[in-house]
Amino acid sequence: MTDKLIRSFSLELVAVFVLLSLIATVRFYQLDADPPVGVSVSSDVFTDPPQYTLNARNYATSGQFETIKDPRRVVFLKSVVTATATVIFTLFGVGVYQSHLVGFLYSFGSLVLFFLFLWRSTGKLSALLFLVLISFNYNQIFYGRLPFLEHAMTFYSFLSLVLIVWIKRVWVYFPAGISLGIAIFFGKAIGGIFLIPFGLYLLSLVVDRTERAERKTVLKVSLFAVGFLAIVIFWFFFTYLPMQSEVSGYFGEQAFSLYGTPDGLSSFDQFIKHIVDFGDDSELFPRMRVVGFLGGLFICWVSFWALKKKQEGEQTTISRELFFLATMIVAWYIVLMIWNYRPLRYQLPLIYGFYGAAGVILQQFWLAKDEWKGRAVPILFYFILFPITLIVVYKTFNPVADSYSLGYSWTERRFIFALIALVLSAGVIVLIRHAKSYSFLPLRFTARGLVLVVIISTLTIGVLDYTYWSQRPTFTIRDTSRDLGMILNKGAVISGPFAPMLSLENDLDCVIHMFGVSEPDSLLFQKFPITHLLLDQGNETRADRDYHDMMDKSSHMLTYHIGNKKVRLFRIAGNTGNTQADSYEPSLMEIALDMYQKKRIQMGNEAAQRFLSKYPESFTGHLSVATMAETYDQMEVAHRAYKKAIEFSPTNYHLNAMLAEFYKKMYIASEDEKYKEQGLYWFEQALTFAPTAIGLKSSYLELKDNEAWELKEDTLSSSQQ
Repeated sequence: MTDKLIRSFSLELVAVFVLLSLIATVRFYQLDADPPVGVSVSSDVFTDPPQYTLNARNYATSGQFETIKDPRRVVFLKSVVTATATVIFTLFGVGVYQSHLVGFLYSFGSLVLFFLFLWRSTGKLSALLFLVLISFNYNQIFYGRLPFLEHAMTFYSFLSLVLIVWIKRVWVYFPAGISLGIAIFFGKAIGGIFLIPFGLYLLSLVVDRTERAERKTVLKVSLFAVGFLAIVIFWFFFTYLPMQSEVSGYFGEQAFSLYGTPDGLSSFDQFIKHIVDFGDDSELFPRMRVVGFLGGLFICWVSFWALKKKQEGEQTTISRELFFLATMIVAWYIVLMIWNYRPLRYQLPLIYGFYGAAGVILQQFWLAKDEWKGRAVPILFYFILFPITLIVVYKTFNPVADSYSLGYSWTERRFIFALIALVLSAGVIVLIRHAKSYSFLPLRFTARGLVLVVIISTLTIGVLDYTYWSQRPTFTIRDTSRDLGMILNKGAVISGPFAPMLSLENDLDCVIHMFGVSEPDSLLFQKFPITHLLLDQGNETRADRDYHDMMDKSSHMLTYHIGNKKVRLFRIAGNTGNTQADSYEPSLMEIALDMYQKKRIQMGNEAAQRFLSKYPESFTGHLSVATMAETYDQMEVAHRAYKKAIEFSPTNYHLNAMLAEFYKKMYIASEDEKYKEQGLYWFEQALTFAPTAIGLKSSYLELKDNEAWELKEDTLSSSQQ
């Protein structure tokens, strides 16, 4: 018996090691690559994570956390992400890879901790199923490579949980309370939602205590509270008290000013709408539909047995830890769903919760008995089953409607959805109350078949999506950041939403600023020595609105292409009112670009040549030479320069497309088929890195489907436009 137990335990450890190794490898592969196109509906994967490691980057490069004093970002400075990034940057240097390593460590650590919680609390099989299912979750993989504060929040929250369930000692509740406090006050404040499941967990200890253990139970809860309050007090004196207005202003703006009063609380209809469509726009549930359904089934299962115990006094299979998992899912779902702004990064804890719940349900299916007997249904269960069924019905019809362009909306079809949900709920109730044993097809056989189908289908979709990305990773953030460090002069200070990201591979000073705030600071550019802005179209519009005079006098230097986003570089030095910024002297590359814009081609060429002799690896330098040479029919020079530019940023779809367009023009002019072949090749390269670029595909097909004389007739082809 002992040998059998040892072998079983050894196999379990091997399975855990293999699964965790696979998960780590999948997330660690090409760690410095750009986020995949379409992983987020906003720009947050580009703009937000580098803000949280910027202070650590400053310290590693200059010995100071704040090279430019900016009290507005004290919350970013005094966080565990900054502390961890400081260690990583000090040991391994500064760069995109190292910044992403911070995110990987916290995200993977969170996953391991949550697995340990499941292993001890819900069963080894459910924990292993959790690892299998989440291994290729698209959101968890690619958000898990970025240093979001939310990863630190989940890490320390799950650490608190693991301490409690693994170490059965009274004293452990003190560090557990400390860990949860760190998660909220030095991770992400939205982690306060964790207080709901943790609070109910501790309350259940008090409610279930026996007379003999009463003092011990009270001591546990007290130690947890003391540990948590110790962090609250430390945060109050360390972070809040020194900069009260900045901290209060930051949280107030994030919670209310930027996005307005929550629509989910404006009316009952909006409340229900926010419940049913939560997680759709952010791509949370569209990338885990089956797991989402299993999570809903888990909530129903826990609710049924919890309520049934209260109603009939029966022994329930619902443990305190299962109840924690259920309340964690419900708390995060309900609290987040009311808001107008619900980005995926806020919803990351739900990924762990739903996959853990799916593991538990699949474990129940796998261990199911070959019988089913009807049971009485608690009255309160009706009120839980219906809204969950309504959510499932809406989220099931949503992708179907999109596929067939049905164009339905909640407002138009809410009564139909409610009726369908009501009928299905009634069917479930009947099944629970009156189902009998089946002899035709054993339940265990059927249930295990469903488990295998879920695992295979979930993994297949995840592996295919991941494989598709792994064949075309891009590195434009890394390449562009290095290029920016070469083309700007010493003393340049960059700002704008993309500035922190593009400072990771150079030593440029950076001021964090997101345009579109509720109350623009009219003295912003006088207070900070900002010389250049990096803006996408939306932020450029807001900057022009809030600082019109300055932007009107600014110089658009060039446009970078990062992923599939256009980021324009503006020089504002000389028009800010800040003495230090206005004394900035343009670099050789900036001089060259200024001369080109003024049609002083010779002077521009001379400056560009001097610049390239000093920085031969700048793709912007080679690109500017190429475009000017092509404009003035120096085709051989242009050809060499385009090829050289691509050499230093080979996954930049824009550079590949520009070379393709060059070959297309050469083909039109010469009718030489070799230029057509080269043009098609470079268009295909560009489409590999930007497969969703519609204009790019049109240009490719235009060249592919036409001869030179046909292209020559259409001088205003789509590509030339």
